[in-house]
Amino acid sequence: MVAIPTIVATAAGFFGSGSPGQPGVCDLSNTAIPLSPVQQTALGSPTTPLAAVGLAFGVQNYTCSARNVFVAAGAVAELFDISYLASTNSGLLSSVQNDLFNFWNSSDAGSTTVQQLVETLPNIVPAYMILAQHYFIRNTAGGISPTWDFRATQKFQGVENAVFVGKSLANIPDVDPTKNVPWLHVGKVSGDISNEIYRIFTVGGVAPSSCDSGASTKDISVKYTSQYWFYGGSLGLGSK
Repeated sequence: MVAIPTIVATAAGFFGSGSPGQPGVCDLSNTAIPLSPVQQTALGSPTTPLAAVGLAFGVQNYTCSARNVFVAAGAVAELFDISYLASTNSGLLSSVQNDLFNFWNSSDAGSTTVQQLVETLPNIVPAYMILAQHYFIRNTAGGISPTWDFRATQKFQGVENAVFVGKSLANIPDVDPTKNVPWLHVGKVSGDISNEIYRIFTVGGVAPSSCDSGASTKDISVKYTSQYWFYGGSLGLGSK
């Protein structure tokens, strides 16, 4: 297994500086989400100001159904703050997730898990780099809901409502849907950190087309990276 600091150093090289949590929060007031008019129409336009942009790397989880096809079973990911790249309209913004995925999916990453990274990162990286954790929780309807949790970060540590529990409002396929999970517009169900989230520039995360429901192991995790754009919220996510 590669040393976890090596993964962090590789990721950190993409981010730049000036992220929320550092002195001098970057200005996102003139930053527009990089969607084509067709994509924006399909996903819907944001109704609140942009607050932060995160780069995620993690896994999409699946379980094998009785029909011998994989069905989604949530995700786990770590988000780093790339608001600075977004605010400067850096050319890296459209490719940073590809570079990180190439490393995350390479043999250099070995058997390092997202859970190991989440547990270790606070001890080895500047606090301002860590934006949030992404996972799923059980909902009252018996299903699962996507959650973005900011409560372990420096700025929102211990703030009870610094979470976003959401539901999908719209989705569009990636340009390579056989390899990359869809792009999403997610609306808020609960929490105060954000009002809406867009998942764009996805890389990886798609399960194989079939599985064996009789196999001893029915669950798989597929590595992915993506960007998450956070809008609105009442806790000052994008403020100093």
